[in-house]
Amino acid sequence: AARATPAGTRRDARSLAFSPDGRMVAGGDRDGTVRLWDATTGLQLSVLAGHEGPVWSVAFGPDGHTVASGGEDGTLRLWSVLRGTGEAVDRICRAVRRDLSREERDRYLNVPDEGEWPRRACAR
Repeated sequence: AARATPAGTRRDARSLAFSPDGRMVAGGDRDGTVRLWDATTGLQLSVLAGHEGPVWSVAFGPDGHTVASGGEDGTLRLWSVLRGTGEAVDRICRAVRRDLSREERDRYLNVPDEGEWPRRACAR
């Protein structure tokens, strides 16, 4: 298997996820950032900052336009990949474990009513 080290990575990345189309990689880092890379070239596309501590889990939404990250600060954040500004779409709740299960990723990323779902997801 081939190995590559994307630009801007460090040895302490905690989680990696490929976008659904395979073109991007998201990585959660100990410094509280989520970094996005081009999966083919390894070039860093953006750095999304907002967690107050290490990022333990990352996942892409099914359309590839949203990344969810769970951090040691107990928050789940949603990021717009298209904006590229590094702003969180929403700070959802303070009840996130280190690793998001497939069921949790589906619950947070595949809910059609975006106005209500953060409150419903955190109430569970």
